[in-house]
Amino acid sequence: MFFFAFIPLGIIFGRFKFNLNNFLLSFIGYTSPYNAEWWYVKYYCIFMLILPVLYLIDYFLNKKVHYIVTSITYVMLFVLFTVFYDKLLFIENFAVYLCFLSGMACVSLNLFDNLENLYIKMRWVKYLIAIVLILFVVILRMVFSSDCTYDYLFMPVLVFNICIFLKSGIFKKTVNKVLFFIGRYSMYIWLTHTFFAYYYFQSFIYFFRYSILIFIICMLCSLACGIVLDFIHKKVSALFLRKDKRT
Repeated sequence: MFFFAFIPLGIIFGRFKFNLNNFLLSFIGYTSPYNAEWWYVKYYCIFMLILPVLYLIDYFLNKKVHYIVTSITYVMLFVLFTVFYDKLLFIENFAVYLCFLSGMACVSLNLFDNLENLYIKMRWVKYLIAIVLILFVVILRMVFSSDCTYDYLFMPVLVFNICIFLKSGIFKKTVNKVLFFIGRYSMYIWLTHTFFAYYYFQSFIYFFRYSILIFIICMLCSLACGIVLDFIHKKVSALFLRKDKRT
């Protein structure tokens, strides 16, 4: 959907030159000649292929065995990857795989739910702890890591503690409603915002000069595009479902 909405448009208006090899490789996510910021699509596709295998392994393990096996596995992998990190840098964007592994560890070991049960007992103290940990992670990221080398350790801590605030009563009635709405179209925003910011409407987006305004305008354009694409996707899907029912 994203690909056919933006790439042909760029080719028609001369923004991109058509090359069959580039077109096909970009379509399957192997390369990103039309949008340099789409490098992550390749890894997204890889992770989507890996996930069913991981879930299949989970399915055949009972809860107790699953917890022990996955705990040992993740600990061993993190230790090995951390110790031999410099020797594994020949793997392109190796840090991205670590972040994926970190996310899978949180899901497989149910870490967020277990920590939340611990936080609930702390009442108001949990918010103080969350603030300290958020600031701690932000400072560490700024001081000791200028890239995503240690993001596989930083991000779970940051995400969990931000969620502590988002699950509080104040945010549930206000911010969360906005976030839930945007979240419905987050995939569209993720994959289309760079077209607005760098390729098609750059002069319009950066006309607003101030960073916060540029961000808001780019977000609104991407969100509007996401709403339209999602509408089209639903209509096309419904059309094919009707055809399947008739046959």
